[in-house]
Amino acid sequence: MTPALAILCYHRLVEEDELETAWPYIERGTAVRIANFHAQLSDIARFADVVSERQVLDVLAGRRHLSRPAVWLTFDDGYRDALRAARHATTGTVFITSCVTERSLPADAWYDVLITANRTRGSIDLGFGTFSYDLHSREERARLVDGPERRAYLRSPAISQAATLHALAMQLDAPAHGLHSYLGVEEMRGLLSAGWSLGSHGLTHTPFDAIGPEDVVREARESLLWLSAMNVQASSISLPNGVLPRDLVDLHACGYECVLGLGNLPAERGAVVQPRFLVPDDRHWVNRVLQPTLTAGSS
Repeated sequence: MTPALAILCYHRLVEEDELETAWPYIERGTAVRIANFHAQLSDIARFADVVSERQVLDVLAGRRHLSRPAVWLTFDDGYRDALRAARHATTGTVFITSCVTERSLPADAWYDVLITANRTRGSIDLGFGTFSYDLHSREERARLVDGPERRAYLRSPAISQAATLHALAMQLDAPAHGLHSYLGVEEMRGLLSAGWSLGSHGLTHTPFDAIGPEDVVREARESLLWLSAMNVQASSISLPNGVLPRDLVDLHACGYECVLGLGNLPAERGAVVQPRFLVPDDRHWVNRVLQPTLTAGSS
């Protein structure tokens, strides 16, 4: 039986003393505590190899064969947290949203409002009906972390996003002063020198299934050109949310060998979108989920 390959998707890596400003990410499932990340890497090392993007692409193309299960570490959005991962993993890939060198991603701007809110209890209406919230209670803040208001905001045009974000900040009395940091160009180059790779995560993090084919191509091509200006020949693109089947041919035509989504399944040779495991903030996840999935059926 051919050993299985898993592609793992991380976003943020945070320390325990950063939870005061990282709680929306933890609750949304897009942050893992450093201690849990270390435990996950240790558990992976017992049964699988951590491999590079190039090795993965060779495996998926049939140019290389695995001798035991393998894992590709990927990090979306371009947070500086990837530098923490690079201290403990010799290879991985950071998928950069090109605009982060100039402004915050929409999701980060939304969470920045929640984190800096002065009005932590009350009611709010952002066009989907009035509801009560309490930012001190996980249950009472869940709708603000990932409810219909936020999901609609992320899929809106930039001008609508700005208006919604302004309304959110006004109703929560939040200064939203920008707490999030992304990799700088020199830090990206440092990762490349350390054996890591960079890929595309689009130009603006607009969900590809919320825009037309021409805009999908623009997002994919301009991101590729941006990376090329850094002397990075990106081979893979990580989708910001979903993509419509009609656009997949165009993404490959832009020059990407591999298109990555989510799916919590092992990678599959020939798949038009490779699934990735969205890794939770759980130190036992590798033993509970990943290892049984990758070693199922092996002797």
